[in-house]
Amino acid sequence: MSRRDKMMTAGPVNVTDTVKQSLIYPEIGHRESEFSELYAGVREKLLKVFGVDSKDYSSFVIGGSGTAAMESVVASTVHEGRKMLVINNGAFGDRMAQICEVYNIPLVRTNHQWGEYPKLNGIEKLLLQEPNIEAVSMVFMETSTGMLNPVRDVGSLCRKYDKMFIVDAVSGFAGDPLNIQDSNTDFCFSNTNKGVSGLPVISFVCAKKSSVEKIRDISPRTFYLNLLEYYDYAEKSNQTPFTPQIPLFYMLGQALDELLEEGIENRINRYRENSSLMRKCLSELGFRFQLSEKHMSNVMTNVLIPRNYQYEEFHTQLKDKGYIIYPGKNKLEGKVMHIANVGILTTKEVREFCNILSEIVRERKIEY
Repeated sequence: MSRRDKMMTAGPVNVTDTVKQSLIYPEIGHRESEFSELYAGVREKLLKVFGVDSKDYSSFVIGGSGTAAMESVVASTVHEGRKMLVINNGAFGDRMAQICEVYNIPLVRTNHQWGEYPKLNGIEKLLLQEPNIEAVSMVFMETSTGMLNPVRDVGSLCRKYDKMFIVDAVSGFAGDPLNIQDSNTDFCFSNTNKGVSGLPVISFVCAKKSSVEKIRDISPRTFYLNLLEYYDYAEKSNQTPFTPQIPLFYMLGQALDELLEEGIENRINRYRENSSLMRKCLSELGFRFQLSEKHMSNVMTNVLIPRNYQYEEFHTQLKDKGYIIYPGKNKLEGKVMHIANVGILTTKEVREFCNILSEIVRERKIEY
């Protein structure tokens, strides 16, 4: 049996044995009552984790990665001739803009630099200059930089100017505090293999029911990812419009049970404690971070690569010891390394990771 690497990544993450074992499931027909009961349970647990009730909100699962949920929401929420404002300050904000371009949805971008904290006065100025903006979208925790974006503040602007608000919570969900009611969020999506501590991968959406009704007259731009189809099937009969990945529904249900048993606040605090320990150790070794700590997520840290080291040196030696990290992507390739601390990683493993890093940099002093 192969060894169990410790995943110091924002996803996939290490999960419990019980989450893995949930994939061994009794065979059921996906159009039978047994699946509807399974799905109903998953949807109820999702609402509990989001902290909302079924009177005003709905949750439903989409068969695909977080990008599938992103594409479904973006493609389904802007009327013909109206615009979407994308607050982009990293790779996944850029991805939402790219989806708009694919579907010919008129687009306004903030065009922040990667890792730049969004300027609220600039966002408000765009909302005033572009009255045809119907929806505003942003990433809660931008994985490419590790930045925690001001969802609540932007949600307040959306409330003030009567704009629909879309939040990508793929990497930050269950890792950092998020209140979709307080932040006036209309559509929020995430997936299984990050803060929820599930396996790859299906995604899910939490939607305000009144907001769904506002988009009902939009002509579908996509077949498989038509948001209204997933919503209607779920609401009417706890079903999916297409064949679901039944084992992953069992897995999601188990992961949500474990999250609810631990408690959302306790899960977030555990991640916060791990990240604080990680950053303290890294700082003591002489590493620097891309962001100031006040803008960092609990989930991960972008560490600047010293000028006298290469990313592969760290990756290879850490992997040899059973720890996996990820490189910066696109604009940040070769400049940073992603070090995350979610899933079931323990304080002991975080300390062991830091000790290995200490051995790596002992050969030559870190220089920036």
